[in-house]
Amino acid sequence: MVFATDHQAGEKIMNHIYGKAAEAQPVMRAEAAAKAQAEREEKSGKPGLFPPPPRLVEYVKLYQHRPPWPPYQLPDDLPGDE
Repeated sequence: MVFATDHQAGEKIMNHIYGKAAEAQPVMRAEAAAKAQAEREEKSGKPGLFPPPPRLVEYVKLYQHRPPWPPYQLPDDLPGDE
């Protein structure tokens, strides 16, 4: 995802979006792992009495704002500029 702005509101929006995605991804991953574990138990013929609980992973902040780079400047003395 590309979000190009140097305005403070843009940084606030991106912090919020990336924060929500980073919170949701470990939950989805934990739920998928628990479902896979339940399927393995079922295939083995020894299913558990209760489904395996999702194990949550610690939330880590992934997005960090960096100021934009200055635009590229062409040299003043290009060949053929006579």
